[in-house]
Amino acid sequence: MSTNEGSVSDLAKLLNLTNEEILQHLKDSFYKGRIYTYIGDVLVVVNPYEIIPNLYIDQQHDYYQQAARDPPHIFWTAEQAYIRLRVDQRNQCIIVTGDSGAGKTESTKHILQHLTKRSPCEITRLVEKLNHVNPLIELFGNASTLLNNNSSRFGKLIELSYNEEDKLIGGKLRTFVLEKSRVVHHKARERNFHIFHALFSGNNDHDLQEKYALERPNEYRIMREDEKMLHLHTGIFGSQEEKQKYGNSFSKGCTILKEIEFTEKEISEILSILAACLHLGNMEFEEVGDETDGVAIRDDDSIRHAIKLLGIEDDNCDDINEVFISRPICVQGQTTRKPLNQIQAADVRDSVVKALYSGVFKAIIDQINKSIEGSMSLTRASEYTKEGINVPANTFHDNTSVLGLIFGKPGVLSLLDDQIKLSNSDGSSLVTQYNTEFRDKYDVYQSTGHNMSFYIVHYAGQVKYSTREFLDKNRGTVPERIKEIFTERSDFYIVSEYFDTQDSFLTHRSFCRDTLSKRQAREIGKRYNKTVNKSEDKQQSRSTNSAASQYVTSLTCLVDILADARPLFVRCIKSNDNQRPNYFDEKVVLNQLQSAGIDDITRIRRDGFQSRMPFDKFLQMCQIFRECAIIPEGTNQKQTIENILQACKVHTNSYEIGRTKVFMKGHVVEKINKEKAILIQKRKEQMIKQEREKKRKGTNKNKGNRTITKGCGCHT
Repeated sequence: MSTNEGSVSDLAKLLNLTNEEILQHLKDSFYKGRIYTYIGDVLVVVNPYEIIPNLYIDQQHDYYQQAARDPPHIFWTAEQAYIRLRVDQRNQCIIVTGDSGAGKTESTKHILQHLTKRSPCEITRLVEKLNHVNPLIELFGNASTLLNNNSSRFGKLIELSYNEEDKLIGGKLRTFVLEKSRVVHHKARERNFHIFHALFSGNNDHDLQEKYALERPNEYRIMREDEKMLHLHTGIFGSQEEKQKYGNSFSKGCTILKEIEFTEKEISEILSILAACLHLGNMEFEEVGDETDGVAIRDDDSIRHAIKLLGIEDDNCDDINEVFISRPICVQGQTTRKPLNQIQAADVRDSVVKALYSGVFKAIIDQINKSIEGSMSLTRASEYTKEGINVPANTFHDNTSVLGLIFGKPGVLSLLDDQIKLSNSDGSSLVTQYNTEFRDKYDVYQSTGHNMSFYIVHYAGQVKYSTREFLDKNRGTVPERIKEIFTERSDFYIVSEYFDTQDSFLTHRSFCRDTLSKRQAREIGKRYNKTVNKSEDKQQSRSTNSAASQYVTSLTCLVDILADARPLFVRCIKSNDNQRPNYFDEKVVLNQLQSAGIDDITRIRRDGFQSRMPFDKFLQMCQIFRECAIIPEGTNQKQTIENILQACKVHTNSYEIGRTKVFMKGHVVEKINKEKAILIQKRKEQMIKQEREKKRKGTNKNKGNRTITKGCGCHT
């Protein structure tokens, strides 16, 4: 198994580093059936939108376990992570990126496949379990978009844990930044999460009516956001075949829910919560016609159906209705209620729907982790300067100013949060604030000349943003009174424990019936005359519960986790926008190369050193060279390291020896490991030969002894 003749397997070896040159190499490889390409230790994969025979069979696993690098393959990336884990004794991470539909989910599956194949696992069928629950995760976390019929609308981190014997002992799935806004609003020609379509296709009309008080799916606002998506005979479904496909997904999803040990009652609760979301989404408000701009609920059937489906007694209906149309204010020490206008009331309605759905998603992820997890344990330029290493100066795009613009204080997101507190903000005041704060401070911020939009010049290019969409997606703070009613009065475990919970990055509460519920905790507090400081709790909720705040906090947690690990990268590329097999659209691919900065990555990987190893660790890794005395022992560590690298025939431009570390290009460690493997094999053969020689000599000696004994016996 070797790379095809004439191909370029590693773009870091190219002299001409334009995107056009890289594009041509990717295209040539693609039409030869080679979808993987290296850029040093970065793997680029071009999605072929078809199955390539024999690409992931067992023999491929075995091949890349033998220190093979070519032809490029995702199993090599997984193998490198495992080897580095053993050698470095530190956390490793593989970061898989790409546009929607580029193949991130499939690439992750192949990485898991190799890692679990590579290491004996003490958790029974770990990879099978992870892959087995994937249809359930996709059912609740994926949706149809303009670019991908099965697009993941959340980020995920899969953690694998190993013990000291390099055995895989557990796994855990973390999710972050679920696109909750999709539950209540999606773009034209896009859809809500798959589960809502599956709910209608997986149940007959009688059950939908009897169990959930549901009519036809196109009766519900969150299902028919775009009237063009409605079809004459099939409603929200494009065809009977599509409807059947959703029905099959529903059946499979329910089966997996049972297999990860949700009870029948809890599954029924999940489906009831989904139905409640549909009913709540249909709530409409009408102006009461006075000077307050207040509103009333037009028809309370939707709220009454929803309350019943959430396991809340009907006598709470008036109390809940009041929260949807008014908010408490304190005037001269007296608490009264201020009417909400149309925008505010709709915001409350949508925030409740989003909080319900995200709670269901979080509960499912927690239960998946309970079923799969075992025993869990768990910049370069400045380093060059510190170590006295000289490398060619590279100019590349720097995202620092963009990050400062978005995440700084004041920044795009912090000012957005401030605007949310203004009940009547329509977006124009936000643009005015942005223009005042950023126009002269950041080159990457540009005004559109319109009071409802602005530009940010990202790495990928100039992107136009609508402030109305910004505000709509970021709104969603659930009123405290709603939280109290839902968590204290609902008979459903998932509602009482998971309503309005945050990403699994931000909470570590496991989905376990043995833990204290919120209600139990409050009762214990009362028993010991201890009270919770609710005002403090409310203030924290208001400051952290917006979509932007959760986004920032989730990313901060993710960065903290990844900063502790040594990274490898997989960049997924769409070969075309229509998921057409065996078709390479140069314009589409080139756009992705430019957006990802592949030319910069190639230049950095070509001129830089991907591996940095302290002297002690390097010498420990290469101990066998010294034991076999094939190199002269140096007068110091640096000299010994130099001798080892020369003995392995490593070119001098492929490494630098710093003050405390050895800096090596990506292929050097592989070359050393190959030389080590050869040396180990030779030593093993030599030991076998010596053992055989020893046995042979021992046998001859014994034969001599027997002859003498016989002679003595005869003589006697």
